[in-house]
Amino acid sequence: MFAADKVAPVRMGSGLMTFETVPGWGLDGNGKSVLGPTHGGVVVDKAGNIY
Repeated sequence: MFAADKVAPVRMGSGLMTFETVPGWGLDGNGKSVLGPTHGGVVVDKAGNIY
């Protein structure tokens, strides 16, 4: 799968809390993120621990 591939939205949740994904949201024409740094940074150390 590539960023340029056509991907159908995914529906999740139920009732009033049902949402659909937006394929390609936040990506430029080359499939790269245009969001830049966010507050949700993730780091993995040498032992494989995720922070």
